Amino acid sequence: MKDRKYSAMTALIFDFDGLIMDTETATYEAWREIYQRHGHPLSIETWAQCVGSDFGDYDPQRELEELIERELDWEPLFPLWGRDTAALAAQFVARGFRAILTCVDTTQLGAEFAGRDFDAALLAALPASVDPCGENGEFHTCVHAGPIFARPLALRAGERVLRDNRFEYCDVVLDEPLPARR
Repeated sequence: MKDRKYSAMTALIFDFDGLIMDTETATYEAWREIYQRHGHPLSIETWAQCVGSDFGDYDPQRELEELIERELDWEPLFPLWGRDTAALAAQFVARGFRAILTCVDTTQLGAEFAGRDFDAALLAALPASVDPCGENGEFHTCVHAGPIFARPLALRAGERVLRDNRFEYCDVVLDEPLPARR
């Protein structure tokens, strides 16, 4: 059996936070293990309070510290936190990833950006007020090609629609069927 950990992807399902991987499951498992080490369970129901959030309503560290009645003696690591997002966006493009802007917050970026390819030309055209990685909710993307894919997905921009008088959405259309599963 082929080691799936290192096999190239043929398709992609997006997590709610717009990342190209399911971060919620891995984060929950890590917190669950930390809670267990301190003698407390962390139920999936409790964890669901923070799924897709910035821990504003539920902070797992604060709750654990309350349960054990002391502060945790640790400092979390965020490998990309504080990095230059212009450099990260340029690296993403330079490494051969391809993406399409699928949603634009028109209060921060023009509606005409919806459906554009995430490439060097787009990065050069972004207003200075817009984070090149969309970190402030300016836009969301669909990644459809890159070194982690077995082959690129033949996607193109489709219809566009404005919702809530604010968000310009662009459908992505698959131009060819995916190969049958083996």
